[in-house]
Amino acid sequence: MPHESFIYFDYAATSPLRDGVLDAMMPFLQNTFGNPSSIHRAGRMAASAIAKARADIANFFSVNPRNIIFTGCGTEADNQALATLAAFGKTRNKDHIIVIAIDHHAVLEYAHYLEDLGYNVTYLPPRKNGVVSLEDVKAAITEKTCGISIMTVNNETGIIQPISEIASFVHSQDILMHTDAIQAVGHVDVPPFGKKNQGVSLLSISAHKFGGPKGVGALIIDDGIDAASILYGGGQERGMRAGTSDVAGIVGMAAALKHSACAFERDYAHIEFLHNYFESEVLKRLPDVYIVGTQAQRSPVISCVCIPGIINESLVQALDLEGICISAGSACMSGVVQESHVLSAMDVSPELARGAIRISIGYATTQADIDTLLDVLVEKIHLQKNL
Repeated sequence: MPHESFIYFDYAATSPLRDGVLDAMMPFLQNTFGNPSSIHRAGRMAASAIAKARADIANFFSVNPRNIIFTGCGTEADNQALATLAAFGKTRNKDHIIVIAIDHHAVLEYAHYLEDLGYNVTYLPPRKNGVVSLEDVKAAITEKTCGISIMTVNNETGIIQPISEIASFVHSQDILMHTDAIQAVGHVDVPPFGKKNQGVSLLSISAHKFGGPKGVGALIIDDGIDAASILYGGGQERGMRAGTSDVAGIVGMAAALKHSACAFERDYAHIEFLHNYFESEVLKRLPDVYIVGTQAQRSPVISCVCIPGIINESLVQALDLEGICISAGSACMSGVVQESHVLSAMDVSPELARGAIRISIGYATTQADIDTLLDVLVEKIHLQKNL
């Protein structure tokens, strides 16, 4: 079957495996395939591989290996984090949780579920620049607040929230703070973690966003916090996450994290250059476009570009026919493009939001790729506007 080539600009959705990751995983997909919960030799070999991967990931975040709970994805890690905030509140007779209104659906949908259980949830809107300030958080806190969840990097706009500042304040309160750092790890500085650093209490990651395999993530919890279980069964992960561990996936996540850490400075400089190049060129060629979040600190991986007079889904399809992969700026769930809750919360007009596309780049993107994107993008926009 012939290989179909394409130019990829959707790193915020998923990324290719880093060099060496597949090699690290292969033994656990072939010969060393034991169940790590088994006590025989094959099981012990698998368990040893998980222990090493856990230690490597813990070292990256400067935590004890016991602080790492492996999950099946970032969504599961977010869900478990929200469940933990709620359980923490229950032990203190508190029932109020704060989430940011532009967070990932993995957080927002679980927050809705908690409301069904009787919890009070505040969906904190950002300011027009897409940022929630410490003052906004302080104003939302009540005597019943038990937990706060604010994502580090927004998956649609790349806007970075002031997690360190907020977490430092929260530590003076009897409140737990979670951050979804899924779009941050491997791309920007990760917020400080744990009481000793006046950082967040819980942090979610997902392997496939930084060059690891799909289907594996982790929730990192601070010392002294009892993580709430959301999966029940065999009691794996010290009783905090039931289910047979994906040994190959966990090993691959650790390998990808290690590679990302080693290449971080080089990759950041490369991606930042291409990000700035793309945005400056697109503004030259299409002066009526609106780039979301330019008044805030952003990850260089993501550019959210709103093009007036264009339907983003049609533009995504037109570029796909030319072998260029981008995504609609609005949230895409199960392949269905929906109105963006992020852009709506930032007061981006419906007309501009309909023309929002997300360009997300990575370590393998080249300047030639950007030039090709710009040429095809300008051509397709002019064609659509002239229809």
